[in-house]
Amino acid sequence: MDKNEKIITINQAKKQQKGPGNKKKIIGCIAGLLFLLCIILFAVFQTKKIVIKGNSHYTEGEIAAALKDNTYTGNGLILFLRNKIAPVKTLPFVDSVTITLKGTDQVTVQVNEKKRAGCLNYNGKYVYFDKEGYALEIYEKHYDDVPLVTGLNYKKIALGEKIPEKKTAVFEQILKITMAIDKYDLPVSQIHFNAEGKALLISGDLTINLWNSRELDLKLTELTGILPKMKGKKGTISMKYFTKDNPVAIFKKEKVVESLTEKLYHVRR
Repeated sequence: MDKNEKIITINQAKKQQKGPGNKKKIIGCIAGLLFLLCIILFAVFQTKKIVIKGNSHYTEGEIAAALKDNTYTGNGLILFLRNKIAPVKTLPFVDSVTITLKGTDQVTVQVNEKKRAGCLNYNGKYVYFDKEGYALEIYEKHYDDVPLVTGLNYKKIALGEKIPEKKTAVFEQILKITMAIDKYDLPVSQIHFNAEGKALLISGDLTINLWNSRELDLKLTELTGILPKMKGKKGTISMKYFTKDNPVAIFKKEKVVESLTEKLYHVRR
């Protein structure tokens, strides 16, 4: 046998016969099958119904509209995969949405809303801000479970920006109070700052004067035990002398002043 001659096995011959052209055909077939599969899936998973759960402040219509504005909702499978790869962001106070498929034509959207730290009355409307102090929404409606903050000094509020309160310490105090209200589920409807900068909490017919920001966390924790016992009473709870070593709150009952009609009635009797 000549040294220049080579022995080619049957397997080597088969591999040479396949060549690059056969590889292209295989790749083309796979791509075609994948494309066909995508068309089938697109045709099958057509969304006919979107069920929205977990929403509290936002309506189902607002959530559905926000979803359509931020992603494609016509195909449930695409919507599901899109949310898995890059979570869909919808509205300012929606933390996340979980999307599940129910059959081929129904999608369930579980909404996880963020807590609104508080709101301000601005130009006849309510500006809602988050726990970092950013103004994120303006509504004509006031939600009962969001404390209204009054007595602040600001000229202009812009959405997406921090509330421009001149005294930054005051706003830090507001955020501590609003976060504690949420954490301990305190029945506080309003936080008012008087001319002296003291924070007054309004809970039904009770006014709680915190006096200062010292021992603030401890004062708010203490209120979780005080307020239920004071339910139905009218007056002021002063925490002027409240300290860690001396946790004392003073209650001053509101004086009931008789009206002129009541006085005349007693005189005539």
